[in-house]
Amino acid sequence: MAPTDGDIYNGVSPDGKYCIPGGWYTPTKMYGKYMRPVGAVQSDVNNTSRSATVTFNALASATVGVSLSAKINVSVGALLAKIKAEYNIELSTSVTASLSNSISTTIPAHKTVNAEYGVWRRKFTGTTHHQYADCAVTSHAVTAYGPYRVGWYLWEG
Repeated sequence: MAPTDGDIYNGVSPDGKYCIPGGWYTPTKMYGKYMRPVGAVQSDVNNTSRSATVTFNALASATVGVSLSAKINVSVGALLAKIKAEYNIELSTSVTASLSNSISTTIPAHKTVNAEYGVWRRKFTGTTHHQYADCAVTSHAVTAYGPYRVGWYLWEG
């Protein structure tokens, strides 16, 4: 059956091929986990002959705000008088959010312990594909990082 003019929009191309537009992703490789820290690396040195306990703290905070300034001129004319006024309007608001987290660990004698808090990510590579109504397919290589978990990374130095 020959396609009609409206069939192009229903997945049938003029040469009779039936294709549904869409896209998909083909993964090719998953790499290791990478830390994306929030803040600086924290360190503590234990120069004693005994182990010690240390607590690391992380704080992340952000403020989002919006403000508006406007000037409005209003005038009204009547049979006997004319009234004119000017209004200045200023509005502003903001929201602040904070996240605090801590971890305690034992430092061996004569060692240094380092800590970072942040988002662990995993690296992925693959190919993204898009199929059009005329059945043509385009493909592009993709490198992406996906969230793995949020937490601490500790190491001795």
